[in-house]
Amino acid sequence: MDCDIVAPRGSGTQFFSGTSNVSAREISILNAGGDINIHNPGPISSAGPTTATVDEVLKWLKGANFRAIYRLSLEARMAETGTWLIATFEFEEFVRKKGTVVWATGLRSTIAVGSGKTILAASSIQHLEVVFPDRTETAIVYAFLRYSESLSLLNIIAGLLDQLVRSHSIAFAHILPTYQHSKKYGDELSCSEAVEALKGILSLFSDVFIIIDGLDEVDDGTKDGVLRFLASLQAHVLITCRPLDHFQRHHTPHALHISVQAQTRDIDIYVAQRIQESAVLSEILSKNPAIAGMLRALVKEKSQGM
Repeated sequence: MDCDIVAPRGSGTQFFSGTSNVSAREISILNAGGDINIHNPGPISSAGPTTATVDEVLKWLKGANFRAIYRLSLEARMAETGTWLIATFEFEEFVRKKGTVVWATGLRSTIAVGSGKTILAASSIQHLEVVFPDRTETAIVYAFLRYSESLSLLNIIAGLLDQLVRSHSIAFAHILPTYQHSKKYGDELSCSEAVEALKGILSLFSDVFIIIDGLDEVDDGTKDGVLRFLASLQAHVLITCRPLDHFQRHHTPHALHISVQAQTRDIDIYVAQRIQESAVLSEILSKNPAIAGMLRALVKEKSQGM
């Protein structure tokens, strides 16, 4: 909208006396010393970007893509298996009580390899997403850590931020000023900035659920960093990994514990499903049903909790 403001001589205080052709952002002052004419002052804008897209912020975060592993784990899971964890007292406390930390670790005798922790973590996340379908007030974030990826604390925190920015507009709005400041100076996101941003965003939610799978698969410094961060929150925390007794006692001395091992019911379901999926096995065992029972018993014996 055009606007002309004229302050004639003798009408009071004179501004910019003796000045001509001066520009203040979009405000131009012409022929001062006589009448002052302020022509079309338009909006005053600040330097630097004022808007950004979600995709631009995500690209800047460079967070690990934990959702891809989550979806692959759900795809690998056999239907109706792994439900036993959700029925435990410890898991119910994890869901019910803010500030509860639960460690779900495999059997030491099997070095916890293949005990199904990742599938259980994925099943737990899926359960929470069903229980809290309208997640306006609830944040559910997760990390799947792998030896092969050598993730740093920054990578992990940025991966959690990535999930929140994608899912919650308030998370995007909260981190936008940090993004704008970084882009203005060409800065990369630092670990301390990421941690502070994540703490700030999580404080906006009534409930926060954090699931960390494979904590044993990162270096000790990163383990300490992740656990220090988790211990600073009043969140619902579930950690699935190999036993990490020293770290558990140091950072979460009051945590609850679940021993993870393959359940008899899950093995029965697994064997029955595999037989049903195989045309050859189905035909052989239909003629010799006793062998199917022997096969289930053999798998249970050899599994040793895995």
